[in-house]
Amino acid sequence: MVAEITSDTFEESVLKKKGLVFVDFYADWCGPCKVTGPIIDELAKIEAYNNISFGKLNVDDSMDVAVKYNVSSIPTCILFQNGEPLDTIIGLRDRKGFEEVLKKHL
Repeated sequence: MVAEITSDTFEESVLKKKGLVFVDFYADWCGPCKVTGPIIDELAKIEAYNNISFGKLNVDDSMDVAVKYNVSSIPTCILFQNGEPLDTIIGLRDRKGFEEVLKKHL
């Protein structure tokens, strides 16, 4: 499952969470984000990634978080570990591209 994360829930959902959290920074009007979203949904269902929490954050609704993590282009995905940014993917990737990053940190 991919959780909807907001400015109000970011600290609890990402910063205080132990382990890996993969956050998809997106906007409803962003064409490439509409391609990325379903890929992230698929990845969240794969058993090999059960130890990763997946979330999505709408940058229009939570601009403060996007600014804090220097998200200037979307889609941007940030993999956090124990509340700290570990890896960043900027731009559209296919499923294999996302999996390469995730597998690197398992």
